[in-house]
Formats: sequence, structure tokens, C-alpha cells
Amino acid sequence: MTNHPSHPVDSVGGGLAAAGAGTDLESVTRPLLQVLQELTGLSSTYLTSIDWERNQQRIRFALNSGSITIPERLEVEWTDTLCHRALESGQAFTDAVSGIWGDSLAATDLGIQTYVSSPVTLPDGQIYGTLCGASADAVAVDQQTADLLQVFSRIISDVIVRERARQASEARAVEAEERLRSRAQFLAMAEHQLKTPMTVIVGWASALHSGLLDEQESATAVDLILQQSTRVAAEITQLLDEATGQVIASDLALQTIELRPFLDELASSLRSLSTRHHLEVVVADGLSAVADRRALRIVIEHLVENAVKYSPDGGRVVLCAEPTPAGRVALSIRDEGPGLPDGVDVFAPFARGDTSVPGSGLGLHIVSTLVHAMQGDVAAQRADPVGSDFRIMLPA
Repeated sequence: MTNHPSHPVDSVGGGLAAAGAGTDLESVTRPLLQVLQELTGLSSTYLTSIDWERNQQRIRFALNSGSITIPERLEVEWTDTLCHRALESGQAFTDAVSGIWGDSLAATDLGIQTYVSSPVTLPDGQIYGTLCGASADAVAVDQQTADLLQVFSRIISDVIVRERARQASEARAVEAEERLRSRAQFLAMAEHQLKTPMTVIVGWASALHSGLLDEQESATAVDLILQQSTRVAAEITQLLDEATGQVIASDLALQTIELRPFLDELASSLRSLSTRHHLEVVVADGLSAVADRRALRIVIEHLVENAVKYSPDGGRVVLCAEPTPAGRVALSIRDEGPGLPDGVDVFAPFARGDTSVPGSGLGLHIVSTLVHAMQGDVAAQRADPVGSDFRIMLPA
């Protein structure tokens, strides 16, 4: 796609654009199409948009009052249109279409003889579409007509920019509201996770303080207080890890990471997690991924720790990296444990599959947060024949 520079617009355009402030594209465009018809005598006036990736032009809004009809929502191949030919040639108007662009199927099918257009150019130089006028008869069009379309194109461009800014603002507001809702849910779940062990600790500590417990009851109280304190400490650590993950996700430094040395070094430190497990690294030489080094380390540490924790009988844990046909990098961590539970979103905060295994259910949520922040995807499935398989897709 070639971005064409916008044309200068006189002060009339700025005044009319200001008058249309705060209105949407359709409510501004339709009156402009009416004014164009009245001022130029053209029987059809219309606004198009261009899908540059699909090479398609779409009629957004049209006003037809003559023998030709430009249907709204019509999509045609961009390169065959009069708009494309006018844009590429720099000829903005003519009353002899058949003599200049007679090989255009669009012009032939519609019987267009007079044509004028102006690109709707956004501030960044991108062309949104074209503002056009057409007739089956010869209508007097000149540079003054083209200048009028340029003024109206500028007005439409301003409206598009405002509309996109409004949509972006609304999207940010929805995202902020979702973050607040998620944070409220997170705090409620955290309170639930901590309330029970703290109740046990306070209850047994009060009983000890009363001095009414015998020796065996006192020993039981101490054991339970130690057990629940350890649980609370682990929960708090996970909550802090979640907060840290959010901070890291908001301040990434994406870079190209050569995976073999990175994964070999990481595996060396992770092998101390268990003497019953064999951590194996399988990665092709020269394979690289675009990621944040610290975030990727946290992700893999969580997944390997998870694999060890949920395969208590030991076995192999395979950390594999390979290219994909889609040009990305797939990182997978497979274990030989009992596999994933059915009907549980393991990446949701506080989600627990096997409640007999200690944990808060935040580790995989942290993994999901960091992977998505690195423009990647993460999924989990049962491995064949046994175990779990977590797969991360990252840009190569």
C-alpha cells in the first residue's frame, strides 16, 4: 500500500469540521453528500472505505438521484475502481470517463461518464477511502469541484479521527472497569483463601494463651499453628507473585532470546527442585523467540514447578522448543503425572484441580498474564498417554 499525502484544505474545511464535532460518521457524511449533489449537479455522490489487506473497496454511504445507482455496502476489487485509477494518475475529475478509463469494468457496468473524487486521508497519511461523485451524463466538473471534495474529505477525516478516539476511550474505560472487577474478585478470593487458616491460628493461639490445655492438646495446638502459618506464608507469597507478575507484564522489554543457552541455564537451576524427576531439554540449535527475559524465566519456572508438584511419583519432565509452520515458536512443558482435571480452567485465578496438592491456584494465572503480555498464547491439555502438556506460542 502506498500512502498518498493529503492536499491542503482552506479555512472553510476547518469551520465545517468544527460544526460537525461530536457527531458520528454517517450523520456528517449524508448531509455532505446532499450538498455535493446540489452544488455540482452530479447524480450520485458516495463515500467509500478501502480494505488494503484484502484489496477491496466498500461503498459506505451513497446518495443516488439519477439513472445510475451506487449501492451501499457494495464491495469491489480496489484496483479496478475509478477511485484507484484517479488516485494513481492524479486526475481527480473528468467528464469523459469512457475515453480515459474505458477499460474499467466498474465504469462500464454502471455507465459512468462524469467522475470526480478526493482521497479521505487521515493525519498519519493513511488513506481511509474516497469521497466521490458520478453521473451517466456529461456534467461540467473542474478544479473548483475537486477542491470542494477535498474540503469535504477533510471534514470526514476529522470525524473519523474523533470517532476512533472515542471508540478507543470507550475501550480503555471497559478495560479499566474489567481490571477493577477482576481485582475485586481477586481480593475476595484472597480473603477466602486466608480467612480459614488465620481462624485456626487465632483459635489455637488463644487456647494456648488461656493455659487450660494439657500437654497433648498444647502439642496439637503448636503443630496446627505451624501448619497453618506455613500455609498462610505460601498464600501470601503467591499473592505477592501475582502482584509482581502484573507489574512485570506492564513493563516488558521484548528482545530476541536464543533459546538453547537460555533454557539450558534455566534447567540447570530447576533440576534441584526434585531428585525423583528427570528434567530434559529438547531445543533446536539457532532457534530464537521474541520475549521478555525475566517474564519468560518466571513462566517456565512456574510451569516446571507445577509439573513436578503434580507428578509426585517422579518421572520425566520435558522442556521442548520447536518452530511452528506459522512462523512462531512453541515452548512445551510435559510431565508424566495424572493429567489435567476435566472442566477446570487451570489459568483462572485460584483455580485448583487437585486440592490435595498444596497451592493457591495463582501460578498458572501468572503464567497466562505474562505470556499474553508478551504477545503470545498459552494452552494446556492432557498428554498422550499420560501427564499434562502446557504449550506456549511466542513470536519467533
